[in-house]
Amino acid sequence: MSVRSKVAANAWAVIFLAGCSPGSQSSAAGTVGGGSDVLQHHTHASRDGVTPDASMSKAVASALKLDPTYAPAITGNVYAQPLYVASGTKGKPTLIIATESNHVVALDPTTSAAPFWDQTYGTPVSGVSTALGCGNIDPLGITGTPVVDPTSHAIYFDAMTLANGAPAHLIHAVSIDTGLDLPGWPVAVDGVTGFTSKTQNQRGALQLLNGVVYVPYGGHDGDCNTYYGWVVAVPVAAPSTLSGWSVGSMQAGASRGGIWGVGGVASDGTSLFVSTGNTTNAGTTWSGGEAVLRLTPPTPSLTADSAHAFYPTAWMNYDANDVDLGGANPILFDMPTAPIPHLAVALGKDGILYLLNRDDLGGEGNALSTTSVASDTGPASAGALNGAGAAYTTAKGTYIAFHANSHAPGLVIAGCPSGQTGGNVGVAQVSATQPPKATVVWCTRETGLGSPMVTNNGNGDIIVWDANQSLYGYDGDTGTKVFDGSSAPLPSAMHYFNTPIDAAGNLVVATSAPGGVSIFRP
Repeated sequence: MSVRSKVAANAWAVIFLAGCSPGSQSSAAGTVGGGSDVLQHHTHASRDGVTPDASMSKAVASALKLDPTYAPAITGNVYAQPLYVASGTKGKPTLIIATESNHVVALDPTTSAAPFWDQTYGTPVSGVSTALGCGNIDPLGITGTPVVDPTSHAIYFDAMTLANGAPAHLIHAVSIDTGLDLPGWPVAVDGVTGFTSKTQNQRGALQLLNGVVYVPYGGHDGDCNTYYGWVVAVPVAAPSTLSGWSVGSMQAGASRGGIWGVGGVASDGTSLFVSTGNTTNAGTTWSGGEAVLRLTPPTPSLTADSAHAFYPTAWMNYDANDVDLGGANPILFDMPTAPIPHLAVALGKDGILYLLNRDDLGGEGNALSTTSVASDTGPASAGALNGAGAAYTTAKGTYIAFHANSHAPGLVIAGCPSGQTGGNVGVAQVSATQPPKATVVWCTRETGLGSPMVTNNGNGDIIVWDANQSLYGYDGDTGTKVFDGSSAPLPSAMHYFNTPIDAAGNLVVATSAPGGVSIFRP
């Protein structure tokens, strides 16, 4: 069973029983069908970013139109990816948007006349440089993409909140039907021994696996104060028994090692995978930073398989110069006909695409292959690669779409074909060889794009989607532009943390204030 099918099996069983089917076609403008759910970041626990949609052929994609009547009022900046639940609030198709103002709103995707519900979950932290010591998201509220459990009709998210005048991370479980917290929620993460809300930032996507919600943490932009890379585990049935694992547990005296990647925690249905950033006070002994780590779910607590982690040989140099391997989350994908079928990809601030055997991540320096796909001339801390990538397979091969940092001075994506230079998203093809290797095969010319995602109609039409202040769709094999939304600009640019989603044949883009939610319909 593939990564995607193994992780999604239970969720899809619920949807099939409800009478919905993946890929249902959307109909005329202003309506949506049942379609595939987007219940978490990049659709699947593997973080591959592929949404199945039988209706999304290239012909349909090329004819998409921005719906000018759809303009719901959104309070706050949107860094978290939108979610779509086909059988959502009271059984109706529902878009869910979370913002930095600690607002979560459930929207009817057919009309913006009124939301199903709009709730605020505490006061976000404002004036972060004073209140927290550093940071570049202000106000700071909900940043990490929530996750939806279709069985319990609950949505889980972390809200940075002022509680009795002090910053506090609270993990909520909210009913999709009402917007109200479920009994026993929220839970305060400061209840985990060693966790300090003020120094920790939560920007990676949440994961839900076997009845446990996993929430990743790093620090604030600027690396102020002492923080750690954390993954906090909250059992859905007993939220007060939350526990956590941190990079600080791997070597006494070492700190940082933040989990920064937008996709947060990836999973193959059995294990959890995270990428970490720079550590400090590690000396000459590796202490869990600059790494891809495999975590074992709680029995009763999370543990790191440090014997089979991956980290570059130059990890000490990376630590010293803030060249995080963890600028982007790991992506898990399968190549069943290849000698090594179970792969993971890591995308570092060093501009290198690392291919890994996820069954044995390899240890120090033992990637299956490394490819320098991007470079920049600025400080190492800017980073050539960040955001969230995607992995997809067509009849012609398997590809990795990666996000290069538009704000990195002198950014160059290596290996772009003639006529496809100057942009900030590239695509590398992965060979089915031993070892597998990645080769850049196409690039966008557009810059300022956010994190890419992919639609697959199951009939050979695979489209890579992305947005800046316009939405674009590209042929998955060649990069030929399938959809050009530059004639219908969005109210503001999509943040690089974010990604478009396919909501039953409608492309949805959320942008930061002044902005909101825009829908492109067939």
